[in-house]
Amino acid sequence: GSESVKFLAVMLRNSSLRTLNLRQTAIGLPGARVLAEALECHKSLTCLDLGDNALHDGGAIALAQCLSHKNSTLTWLNLKKNNIRTESAAALSSMIKYNSTLRHLDLQGNWTHGGTMAESS
Repeated sequence: GSESVKFLAVMLRNSSLRTLNLRQTAIGLPGARVLAEALECHKSLTCLDLGDNALHDGGAIALAQCLSHKNSTLTWLNLKKNNIRTESAAALSSMIKYNSTLRHLDLQGNWTHGGTMAESS
C-alpha cells in the first residue's frame, strides 16, 4: 500500500540498490509520485520494474518528468500494463528526448487513444 511505498522511498534515498522489482504491487498513482520523488536523489538504481501497477497517465507523467532531467542512472524501465493512455505521450516523449541513459522502456499492454496497444521500445 501507500505506507509501504513511502518506506521504500526513504530506503531508496539512502541505498546502493541497483535493481528494484515492484511488478504487481498495486502502488498506483500515489506510489508512482513517491517513487518519482525518490528517484530524483537516487544515484545507483539502473533497473526499475513497475509493470502491472495501475499507474495510469498521472503516474507515467510523474515518472517521466523526474526521468527527463533529475535522474541520470536508470537504464531499464518497465511500465507494461499500467493503463497509460495517450494523455501522457508528451511527457514520455520528452523523457526519451532528454534522458540520455535510459536504454529500455517497455510500454506493452497500455492502450492508446485509438484503442490499439502500444508497442515496447
